[in-house]
Amino acid sequence: MKRLLFLLPPLLFVACASPPPPRQPEVGVEVPAHWTETRLGEGEVADDWWKAFGDTALDALIDEALRNNPSLREAASRIAAAGATVRGVQSGAMPNINAGIDTGRNRSTINLPGAGLQEIESQRIGVSLNLSWEIDLWGRVRAQQSAAIADRQAIEASYYGARLSLIAQVAKAYFSASEAWQQLGVARDNLSATQQLLERVHDRFKAGLRPALDYRLALADEAVTRARVETRERVYKLARRQLEVLLGRYPAAQVETGASLGDDLPPVPGGLPAQLLTRRPDIVEAERRVAAADSRVRAAYLDLLPRISLTGSTGLASDQVSDVLDGKFFVWNLLGNLLAPLFDGGRRLAEISRTEALEEGALAYYALVALSAFADVENSLANEHHLRRELTALDVSVRESESALNITRDRYFQGLLDITRVMETQRQYYSAQSARLATRAALLAARIDLYAALGGGFDAEMLQDYGVKYENP
Repeated sequence: MKRLLFLLPPLLFVACASPPPPRQPEVGVEVPAHWTETRLGEGEVADDWWKAFGDTALDALIDEALRNNPSLREAASRIAAAGATVRGVQSGAMPNINAGIDTGRNRSTINLPGAGLQEIESQRIGVSLNLSWEIDLWGRVRAQQSAAIADRQAIEASYYGARLSLIAQVAKAYFSASEAWQQLGVARDNLSATQQLLERVHDRFKAGLRPALDYRLALADEAVTRARVETRERVYKLARRQLEVLLGRYPAAQVETGASLGDDLPPVPGGLPAQLLTRRPDIVEAERRVAAADSRVRAAYLDLLPRISLTGSTGLASDQVSDVLDGKFFVWNLLGNLLAPLFDGGRRLAEISRTEALEEGALAYYALVALSAFADVENSLANEHHLRRELTALDVSVRESESALNITRDRYFQGLLDITRVMETQRQYYSAQSARLATRAALLAARIDLYAALGGGFDAEMLQDYGVKYENP
């Protein structure tokens, strides 16, 4: 036993594997020092970036979603499964020790000279401890372990990506529901104004001051406006149900939303293009996939080298139970073997080709993810720039449309304009209000997209648990 156990310390040392070191594969394009759409300052997005909106109701809903969202729980379960896979691969580098008890009883008949046929019974009792171990002399098993660890890191980065996506979805759904509530208010205001106009037209029609055409047109306009209110009611319920699903609630359209869309956006976050390569969860995930593929290529090449294995056993064997604990009956053996591959029909070479092809695919996917990430940031910056200008124009439209509506109403009741001009101006006014609300919500969504595109709420230091440290270039 001592002869076998003295091998364990060096075995455990050799069996230890570390994750593949971080690398930054080529994206295939020159990454500029600053964003082309808008020059952002240096720095990183705060981990709790959604609190910059200053809405405590939103903060509470995001906390609820992080606790209860089924998709996020499913993503977390994949981390546990990947951890079990790593432990399984690591066990392949450890000694395989088995204990056994063997018993046997035998009866035979032999012909002894002078004694005739005699029955002889015998029994054998043995207690054994068996050990087998492949010495990872070249590092093939360690390369497989590194690949498994990198896979787990990729899945954990995927979880953080799902978490970031969930936070962004909840924030956008919250503001979308708030916009739907505001749009419903605009539609109700429009209905109230239309009904007031209808009443005045009806009174003047009964007095013979306006023709029947004006009254019929006013009735039709009021009916269309009531239909718009129902549409806004429906959209508001849909928006709340969408938010409730993200929260993990039953979709009863009862969640409370904000009464407004806020007046001011939080300051634009900082961030540089190069920082995105170590900040975005999906890019970190893609890089870990490349690292895992690289380790598998190395393991495939090392599989061409000879393997050295040790097998050993120790135990006690006797034909008497009382002797099993007697050291005189101690037996042991220790064997070593060298197995060198000579011919396998091209299986190992085919595995090398397969792993190299997968590595090329992982590199291409990394470049695709990185380019998409850069586009996400540039698009978010461009959207915010143009939406701000659009919102400024709509502010002017709302203000001037309101003035025009007051003028047309006065002129209509003075008999200077027909009813169609009043209805047209009124529709323009409330349409401008609705468009302004939609643009305001789109501006908030663009800012949320920017936070998410910059990797807000994700810190690559989570990989330090495995000895990997990412440094911003």
